[in-house]
Amino acid sequence: MVKAARVQQTRTRDLVADVDRLVAAYDAQRSDRIARDRRITFARQEARRALRARDSAQRAGRAAEVAAGAAIRRLVAEGLPRSDMAVLFGLSRSAVKRLLRVAAEATGHGTASPSTELIDSYPRGAFGAHGEANETARGAMKEGNL
Repeated sequence: MVKAARVQQTRTRDLVADVDRLVAAYDAQRSDRIARDRRITFARQEARRALRARDSAQRAGRAAEVAAGAAIRRLVAEGLPRSDMAVLFGLSRSAVKRLLRVAAEATGHGTASPSTELIDSYPRGAFGAHGEANETARGAMKEGNL
């Protein structure tokens, strides 16, 4: 009987040790899983922040293109040829065309031609009368000051 009790005690001890090992393995897997879930959550949040920053930068870039296109449209309205603006700003002709198109689309005009709305947006007295602005701009461009 004593021998049977010892055998039973040994079996119980072995079973408890097996259960303890299984619990430890489960806890290790669980902690690994928790750490992995945290890494995934952090990476997801980081990706969302990066995408929001990209969207913000794209909107800022679009706003800058609209502003540049509007300025070029005002220069076209003053009579400067588009090809001169390509040289003036160090852009290709197609880039100047694209900026003009972007500005036209942003202001609701279907074409890239200058409108009186843009010309009228200048403050009064910003340019001299009788095309002085046109001549001044061309002279400055020839001298390399613009």
